[in-house]
Amino acid sequence: MTDYSRPPGRIDLRVLDEALDPSQADRVIHAALRRRAGHATPWLAAAAVLLLIGAGALLTAPRRAAPNEAAGLIRDWTVARHVPTNGELLAAFRGYQP
Repeated sequence: MTDYSRPPGRIDLRVLDEALDPSQADRVIHAALRRRAGHATPWLAAAAVLLLIGAGALLTAPRRAAPNEAAGLIRDWTVARHVPTNGELLAAFRGYQP
């Protein structure tokens, strides 16, 4: 459960006050950016691996039936009032090849 009875604490931002030390704000910001960049590297590597896996899956996936082939087959089924079985549908769209 969340306790809403206490107000959130205050954040002390006096270290970023330019009047105290102008270069201190730059040091704090640069340190935060360096730390953030270090955390982003594993995520970028994981994203690159997923991209390569996805591209490989797309390149090796079997091609679907041309729209004209499938449309003609469905038209023939409709004219003949034929209800295709699951196997016929899979074969028509090349999801399964017996």
